[in-house]
Amino acid sequence: YCHRQISILEKEAKGQGKDMDHEKKPYKTIFRELMGPNILPLTRKAKVSLRGQLEELVGAGTEPVAHALRIITYHLYTNPKILQKLREELAPLDTSKSQRVNLETLQKLPYLSTIIQEGIRLSYGVATRMGRVAPDRVIVYG
Repeated sequence: YCHRQISILEKEAKGQGKDMDHEKKPYKTIFRELMGPNILPLTRKAKVSLRGQLEELVGAGTEPVAHALRIITYHLYTNPKILQKLREELAPLDTSKSQRVNLETLQKLPYLSTIIQEGIRLSYGVATRMGRVAPDRVIVYG
């Protein structure tokens, strides 16, 4: 993926792309923003340097998410009661192929949100500590 994006950026930089004006692109991407005039010095826009930076960005955006999903999946399938409660919360949603469930609807599901937050907390993908939240009781540490 990174190689393809770099190739597209190189063509645009040489004037071979569809739209050479950085500010008038139909959509912004991290790749185009990195090539913008005020983001990186020219020495950091070299093909090798740019490829490394883009691979790091893609890796940072996928591996922590994948790990959190592995943690969540493991805990759901090793705790049948939790999985059943999640399925009960999700059951009323229309999940047919003709009707997609929107993000706002999913964000309003308290048990799903709790499971996601706990999976993120247990995974290594978060750079800062996430505290436990118990709105209905006091948590005592130590």
